[in-house]
Amino acid sequence: MKKLIMIRFKLVLAVMSVCLCGYAHAAGTGFEDAPLGSFLNLETLVGVWSAEEGHALINAKNADLGKQCLQICGGEKRMIELQIGLQQQKPRLLSFMAERWTQRTPFVFRVSARVNNQWQELYNGDTAVKVGGFHTKVQLELPAGADRLRFTCTSPADSGVLIDDVRIGEPKPMELVELTELHKQSPVLVRNEADSVLQVRAITDGNQEPLRVKALHIHLTGTTDLEDIETVSVQYYGSNELFATPQPPAEQMIFSGDQKLPEGENLFTVLVKLKDSANLDHFISAGCSAVVVGSEQVIPASSVPQTPRRIGLALRKAGNDSCAAYRIHGLEGTPKGTLIAVYDARWKHGGDF
Repeated sequence: MKKLIMIRFKLVLAVMSVCLCGYAHAAGTGFEDAPLGSFLNLETLVGVWSAEEGHALINAKNADLGKQCLQICGGEKRMIELQIGLQQQKPRLLSFMAERWTQRTPFVFRVSARVNNQWQELYNGDTAVKVGGFHTKVQLELPAGADRLRFTCTSPADSGVLIDDVRIGEPKPMELVELTELHKQSPVLVRNEADSVLQVRAITDGNQEPLRVKALHIHLTGTTDLEDIETVSVQYYGSNELFATPQPPAEQMIFSGDQKLPEGENLFTVLVKLKDSANLDHFISAGCSAVVVGSEQVIPASSVPQTPRRIGLALRKAGNDSCAAYRIHGLEGTPKGTLIAVYDARWKHGGDF
């Protein structure tokens, strides 16, 4: 019988803001305490950042974890350097989350290290860094004796690259420090290809001997009628492929796959596709009873109580009636009690002008 391990959820500010709880061998920063706007010098747990005027800023609109991140601004050869605060001769690993903040070209992103006053390129992210959503995790081995890092970016004006959750630490075996269910309150919609009904978050510490998720045990307890559902699937956040083959709905389901976990936050999303005949008075509810990590079954904690989610209808979708996008939706009630759905049709593009 496989050993059951309970990972208890602890709401620790250090985990949520800079992801340092349990990281005895690494320094990290999520830029949560940094002043907003542009800067010339910024002191953090990983060292001191420096940039010329207009080259970098703290962005409060986007983040991987928390609410703020570092942005290298758009323009020609924008640059920021990091004086490493943990200088030593032992091998170290640098990791961070990155997001390309434009689909336009040109886009050039490089990371270099200084050793004995000589710069050497460590990373070429010109095509590796993805647009939107902090889908790119960068992990680099720093050369012994490196005392300074340089991040450079060339991109169109008003764009750039976003960086968050920067860590520098010694190589160490990976361990699981948190496993949690995340429940949302938004409705599940008929006519959507699939809607998220549950996320399972795994936070890991360590960059050697990575852990692998082999299966998720999913249940639909609390769902009004399983006949409303066409398929259930699981996707690893940041991947274009499903973690496992979609299945027809059942009270208990096991999704088997093989996902290697990088250090930091990992998200598995449970997706439901509804039938066109789904009853709009019904509810969908999902939970995770266990996750198989390696050869162990781990029971996730829950951030909030599991709450059934209403079934709704996606009235209009991009492309319907040759309209590029629909935005600014709302509901209006008449004196007789009639409910009217209103929305803005953007025929050529989704922009305001």
